[in-house]
Amino acid sequence: MHLSEQTAAILRDTLGVTNLADIADRSFKDLADDVGHDELAAYAARGRGSVRLATGRFFTLSELQSWAKKVVEMKLP
Repeated sequence: MHLSEQTAAILRDTLGVTNLADIADRSFKDLADDVGHDELAAYAARGRGSVRLATGRFFTLSELQSWAKKVVEMKLP
């Protein structure tokens, strides 16, 4: 990736690194298993990924477990 010197300088200052290649080796925060809608939407907005996550259209772990239980208990013909 090629960045202009001005863009690279802004990124280095903002991220507090002297070499942008150092970012590739940086550890990122792991999310907990049960994350709320607001927290995950904020996390998703800072990175590339699913629009569903960024707009809050997903199940949290507890919601998914209750939905799965409901589906398993459905009586089929």
